[in-house]
Amino acid sequence: HALDLKEEGKAPVFTSVLKECSVSEGQDFVMQCTVEGKPLPQITWLLNDKTIQYAHSTFENGVAKLTVQDALPEDNGSYTCVAENSCGRALCTAKVVIKEKKTTSKTETTNVEEPKQTFAPVFIKGLKDLKVMDGSQVSMAVEVTGNPKPEIVWLHNGKEIHESEDFHFEKNGNEYILFIQEVFPEDTGKYTCEVWNELGDVHTEAMLTVQEPQDGV
Repeated sequence: HALDLKEEGKAPVFTSVLKECSVSEGQDFVMQCTVEGKPLPQITWLLNDKTIQYAHSTFENGVAKLTVQDALPEDNGSYTCVAENSCGRALCTAKVVIKEKKTTSKTETTNVEEPKQTFAPVFIKGLKDLKVMDGSQVSMAVEVTGNPKPEIVWLHNGKEIHESEDFHFEKNGNEYILFIQEVFPEDTGKYTCEVWNELGDVHTEAMLTVQEPQDGV
């Protein structure tokens, strides 16, 4: 019976093979070939003989496809599609050349990479102590970076400030501002700005002193 089974099965065969291509850095590219085999072959993709972890691959209706997005210099090399079933295995290989962008300076390349790095929030600008006259309008600003984008909360003497008639929050890029429309003596005290993301948290604090006009002034 073992022989009968062999008869029915068919080792994988590539009916069309991968094509060599050259791609500019940053572009997407697709490697594609067609495979027949019974039972349906398992498809694995290799780059320079190492299994590819992060690319998106599909195998539908006999078409094996590997999609690589935002090609990087390290995507350069020999791509191999391996098709395997219980009757055998076959492979086909093609070279992909990634044409690197010419960067004028090192700094440009580091900027491109930045969004991928995650880091805890950092204050570029913290709070400073303020003395203001009763009744004046006050704004306190901090500048903070972090990836993922940080959450932010403002506190007055340790109590969270909620947006209201008197208190407004504004955001401008990396700058977060607390506006007090009109300060009263009871607004005196310690103001804290806390920011956090999943990687850490930081805070900055400052004293606000509201001075009342002297009698007779």
